[in-house]
Amino acid sequence: MIPEERTQAIDFLEAQILGSILNSPNGTPIPKLPNQIFTTHKHRVIVQAINLCAQGDLPTVVAKLTETNDIKHAGGIAYISSLMDTGPTFVPQNLDLWLKQLREYAKDVELLRRHRVAGEELSQGRDPAEVLKTLSKQTTEALAHTGINPLLAHSLTAQNLMEDPPLKPNYLLGDMIPIGSLNLLSAIPGAGKSWLCLQLAACLSVGHEFLIWKTRACNVGYIGFEIPDFTAYERLQTIQQVIPYDPHRIHLLVPPLAPQIDLANPKHIEELTDYCKTLELDFLFLDPLKRFHTLDENSTQDMGHLIDILDTLRKETKTAIFLSHHESTKGDQKARADVDAARGSSVLASHPTLIMRMVPKSKYIQVRVAKTTFGEQPKPVWLAHTDNGYMEICEGPKKSEDEFLDNVNAIKDAGKEEIMKEEAMDLLPHPRTSGTAMRKIMTEAGYERMIGKGSMPWKKVDAGSVKINTEAVKEVEGDLDF
Repeated sequence: MIPEERTQAIDFLEAQILGSILNSPNGTPIPKLPNQIFTTHKHRVIVQAINLCAQGDLPTVVAKLTETNDIKHAGGIAYISSLMDTGPTFVPQNLDLWLKQLREYAKDVELLRRHRVAGEELSQGRDPAEVLKTLSKQTTEALAHTGINPLLAHSLTAQNLMEDPPLKPNYLLGDMIPIGSLNLLSAIPGAGKSWLCLQLAACLSVGHEFLIWKTRACNVGYIGFEIPDFTAYERLQTIQQVIPYDPHRIHLLVPPLAPQIDLANPKHIEELTDYCKTLELDFLFLDPLKRFHTLDENSTQDMGHLIDILDTLRKETKTAIFLSHHESTKGDQKARADVDAARGSSVLASHPTLIMRMVPKSKYIQVRVAKTTFGEQPKPVWLAHTDNGYMEICEGPKKSEDEFLDNVNAIKDAGKEEIMKEEAMDLLPHPRTSGTAMRKIMTEAGYERMIGKGSMPWKKVDAGSVKINTEAVKEVEGDLDF
């Protein structure tokens, strides 16, 4: 057990440090404080607010705690105000000395709170295997001369958690994407991944709601190699008509100015790390993933190496990384599980905190969360392009129209130049038997019936995308076989 007088000394020193910072004049920059050396939960909550503000005067800190709904966890306004009476006048040169002294005091409790440090690292998206490996090594070294059983040192009861709860992960998008996490968006080429990424970037810049999820205002970086600067300009102009984003918090690297970036090149990784740190990016889009490496996407070893590189990048920069990645256009995409839809090795599906998938259905797009480590898995969201390209939430197709689109897409995904009626019927996820229904499905999929005697195949006449013929849907709705 830690002597009571020592814990009191630690608590008093923490109060003095925070009180001094709260006494600082408005606008005084405060360097990032090491949250992990503060032992009292309410003090750690206050430290987190100070770090988010980068300054520590009382009005600013109270406003931030109110915004994050943490004012109660910080002890309340009365307690926070009382700290100002405890702390001396703020002198920047003294801060390092105080923190050094606090570290010395905190050594006694370090072993008993290593589980908390590990929990916070996990909540920030760190690889669980790495956290446990580091924790085990630290524990072995620290406890070697004490004879304390490491299992007992890390064990805690539910009552411990209730009395001293760990900090909630610092989420940027809903309860799904915390800072420093790795995330993935997959879709077939042309589905609108870049559009969706730019819309999310705009929302993040001001904390505007994205689709159905809240966001936290932060600095955003978008590096995209498939849309040039003028296209990015046009899309951002369109988005600004709907979302009043902060253009100063969105940083872009797009052709023709964007330099080549190879994640397997140590020099490029060093430059990318510096880019994130210098701009203080909280969120970084890499769009699309295939343009950021020359490795074999189907190789488990190569993709494992790529994931290791991205893990190092996100941990060192504390930046949430959001990858957009293509899906294969061959075969029936409907038959593939959402979590495995991304092209290449399954390693890409096993590591991200969040996996999101866009599934186009003619004039509609369904956004699905295939995997989320934090929070509940939400229901799919339907989107539709407006006339200017912006994607907005809609109700989606009716059931009959939805089944019609599924059937049309199944025929198109088969990719056959010619196909017999019986063969086409076997491909349909929603079976149809009438000639009228089949004729409308095949026509919508871009096929026409060859003229001749006997049973003749359907021949593809348009390899491009075909817009939904709503009149065809309405007509077929009346067909009992549809």
